[in-house]
Amino acid sequence: MATLVSSIVQDRLFEHGIKYAWVGLMAVHVEEHAFPELEAMDRCPADKAMDVALPATIKAWDAAMRAHGMFRGTIDKTMRQAQMDIEELMDERIAHIQATIKQQALTPSEDAALQAEEAELEGVLHRVRVSSADPIK
Repeated sequence: MATLVSSIVQDRLFEHGIKYAWVGLMAVHVEEHAFPELEAMDRCPADKAMDVALPATIKAWDAAMRAHGMFRGTIDKTMRQAQMDIEELMDERIAHIQATIKQQALTPSEDAALQAEEAELEGVLHRVRVSSADPIK
């Protein structure tokens, strides 16, 4: 999940016109500060992984952008855009699961598995939205 969040932040920085090398330097900072903590984590469901990865990765990106002299407004805008992208991604996946459940004749175990994934992703989406009050802290 940290890689997903980090990739989204990098994409937003590129859209702001930040040079590839500069984004790369910041990404190294993020990898050094957030990833070791997250690598020790055992495999877990997406919602739990996102609960851990999102704040750690966002905090590391915030620190990296500040260390590289970016303005607070640009940092905040980048983080808001990244959060909206994550929300959109989760919404799309939930919609896909719901459509699959409605359109296909699933066995009870397949249906239960998809409904469990949908509930898990809705939990992730809710926590991402709730965290929007202050994604940096």
